Amino acid sequence: MLSIPIIREEVEAKGLTYRHSILARAIDQPPSIVRHRLDLDADASALQVTTLHLAENRPYALDQRWINLDTTPKAANVDFSLISPNEWLVQEAPYTHGDLEFFAAPATKEDVEHL
Repeated sequence: MLSIPIIREEVEAKGLTYRHSILARAIDQPPSIVRHRLDLDADASALQVTTLHLAENRPYALDQRWINLDTTPKAANVDFSLISPNEWLVQEAPYTHGDLEFFAAPATKEDVEHL
């Protein structure tokens, strides 16, 4: 069984005040590696959301994700200022099967500015 952590709960479990801010949101064509991982056609679009999670008003995590609107169409109309994409996806699009891959990339100049 896999448990996907909800960042808000993680912050609050430390006794800290949580909030998040949506830095970017757009329906766009993902980079090729994302299209491949989401099994999207070359001309497909997806929802890209960048969220800054804060603990005690200090940067805690920067969450950059692409959401496949073919499999999760309701995401297109969600007000992510009220609930983070992390928490909404855990609640509304349960992970039932598939492959998991984690990878890291150097922070961009913009990432560093946010954090």
